[in-house]
Amino acid sequence: MYFRRFLLVAAALASPSVDVQAKSPKTVVADTHRQQGRFGLPKSSSLTSSSSVVQTKSPPVLISTRGGADSQKAAVVLGLILALNSGFINGCCLSGAITADGAKQAVAAVTASWTNSALGMASGNMKQFSFLTQVIGAFMGGSAIAGFLNPRPSLFQVSTSTYAIPLSIGGVMLAIASQLVTKADTVKLGFLLCAMANGIQNSMTSTLTGNLCRTSHYSGITSDMGTFIGQILGGNNANMYKLKVFMGLGACFWAGGFISYSIGKEYGSTSLLFAAGLYAVIIALYESFAQKL
Repeated sequence: MYFRRFLLVAAALASPSVDVQAKSPKTVVADTHRQQGRFGLPKSSSLTSSSSVVQTKSPPVLISTRGGADSQKAAVVLGLILALNSGFINGCCLSGAITADGAKQAVAAVTASWTNSALGMASGNMKQFSFLTQVIGAFMGGSAIAGFLNPRPSLFQVSTSTYAIPLSIGGVMLAIASQLVTKADTVKLGFLLCAMANGIQNSMTSTLTGNLCRTSHYSGITSDMGTFIGQILGGNNANMYKLKVFMGLGACFWAGGFISYSIGKEYGSTSLLFAAGLYAVIIALYESFAQKL
């Protein structure tokens, strides 16, 4: 029940709900080109309208030649779901509740790891430098895996052919990590696998949505939200839709971290299997759900 409600809310956030009234065909063409440019979509060479009133409630859903649905809304909803999952994984690893020795490590973002690895080298703490460099490499390596599996991504291509293999690999990594973090001498390796899984899904959603949905890193998104709010206050509403999506991503990531605390306390390392299980649910069911959006 709660998962269904979450999907309904996510779908609402993903809908641009753009209304254009009493505009000439030329104005409609210009507005459409601006909308297409906002999301990196190819511009149509010509558009015609037989009515002076055009109402667009959501982007069209196109059927892909490879199967599945090409839908901006479906891709964004998938991003929101995976943002929740990433926040959950990161919360589990940062809480220390799932590790044998109480160790804590951020695995969804590597900004701090860049700085702390530099501080480790500067202070002569080579263990710190070495491990955090490995965290950076693991996240980047996960992204490289996703890029290799889908070297020529189709924008808003929502089908199991796009995400089944990378999410399967990420799920296996999380399952292995759930065992590794139960032993003090392999906790760090478990963290690396979690970082790699986050790198996989972040790369997948970024390329799927033309960088609209980055599901595992929020420094840039937070900055952009501030920028867009300032623009809106200044009278420029061009990025209103992006602001809605970014706020949704941030809220989902935060909610994932919130949920991880109680689940991590209750189930320990097994908590990571919930995240792996969500990948499995997406692989099995999401394409059919996307067709209905």
